[in-house]
Amino acid sequence: LKYRYGAMHLRISPFTILVGQLILFVALCSCRPLTVDRRAQSMLNPTNGTAENEEEKPGDQDVIAEDHLPPDLEPELDEDFGDGDSKADDQKPSPSENSTDFPKTYSSALVKEFDKKYGNSTRLLDGFKSKRAPALWSEAGYLESLIDLYLFTKHPKYIDQLITHYDYLFDQRDDRRKDKRKDELRGKVMPAWGTDAYTCGYHYVHVAHNGALLNAAAVFVRLVHEDKYLKDHYLKKAELYLKLMQETIEAFDVQWKSNRYVYPTALKNIKSCKPGYRNIRYQTFVGKDLPYNMSLEMGRVFVELASLKNNAAFVKKVRRKLAKLIEYYKDAISSGTKPDTYLWHYARGGRVEDVAHANTGISFIVGAYEQGHGFNKTYIRKFANTFMKTIVQSNGDLASHVDGTKSADKKRFNKACTDWQALTPYEPKIYKVCQNLYISGHKTSDMLSNLIRYDK
Repeated sequence: LKYRYGAMHLRISPFTILVGQLILFVALCSCRPLTVDRRAQSMLNPTNGTAENEEEKPGDQDVIAEDHLPPDLEPELDEDFGDGDSKADDQKPSPSENSTDFPKTYSSALVKEFDKKYGNSTRLLDGFKSKRAPALWSEAGYLESLIDLYLFTKHPKYIDQLITHYDYLFDQRDDRRKDKRKDELRGKVMPAWGTDAYTCGYHYVHVAHNGALLNAAAVFVRLVHEDKYLKDHYLKKAELYLKLMQETIEAFDVQWKSNRYVYPTALKNIKSCKPGYRNIRYQTFVGKDLPYNMSLEMGRVFVELASLKNNAAFVKKVRRKLAKLIEYYKDAISSGTKPDTYLWHYARGGRVEDVAHANTGISFIVGAYEQGHGFNKTYIRKFANTFMKTIVQSNGDLASHVDGTKSADKKRFNKACTDWQALTPYEPKIYKVCQNLYISGHKTSDMLSNLIRYDK
């Protein structure tokens, strides 16, 4: 081929053209697609979000628990919910399909495992069409898993999936459903999610269930206000969720007594159990304190919202409640069965707390500490010691209770390693314990996501 340029004549052979095309092709293939979010290329340090200020704060002393007789109740720990391969309902918008390459670390393989097994799962949401809402606890754990994955990868697809779920969940809230479900014991429709599974077949909304479902939304709202990228893209959604959360939280104000939640008088309306429902005898608990984990489920929401740089009346009220709830819970903590450990109970003066329900308390304490609310590093150290010295057995299994009591039900309690992993930044040995339990078959979405989040 000839090409005339000014007074020059260039001769270019077909072979030269072919070589040039090959070079161009290789160069283009090696480039990252411009459509990939650049934030997805970064990885969050697993210790991100932990408190940097390690100075001692007031309140190191141990406190002896008060002696009262509590009720002994609460649902079983959730089972793993599977591969997340269900088809989305028409009401559920499709999440983004962004993808990214991860560094070749242990967690990169776990991220791929999470995406394969749980990514884009909407099957749990179908459970909210049922009065019993059987997926409630699994859904709450899954929502928190999405937060964990976002914190580790910084990939917005996990936020998009979170929003997919919450948009649907808020549309299924009792007062926002097309059929508007009435709380049969309170005699009115509540701006909350109810179930008939624990109250003899009567539809009723529980503080604990609603706190569990709202926690990931509260974390999302806080993150949006702290992160410029999230604020630029999700502020309106965060503002909507905050408004809806306020409605739910304030609906339970009548159950708030000074520094904790109590059972409402509405439970007196349980006259008999419908066929097929177990009788927990809730009607005998009226006016008594909820078990610690039930109050702390909502307390975890308080931790996130109290951290907002917002002086609105609602946020101020949340901060006041959080401060009182922290002091109430500190009164439940006493010296443990081994040196430098803790012991606490399921409810005031009742049986020793089991390892599964203790997850809520650990999540509450670590969250409050890392956000600068009420707890100091002495508490964190002693709770971590409790896990390693008292709960972890010589064969790697977990005890059933925080005093080291064992149970034959290994499956139930070995899965309870989930939120204890929040102590990993302060006691790295905890990670290996939970990792081994996960590998041995004790698998849930939130156990996996915590392994990802806290992997070093």
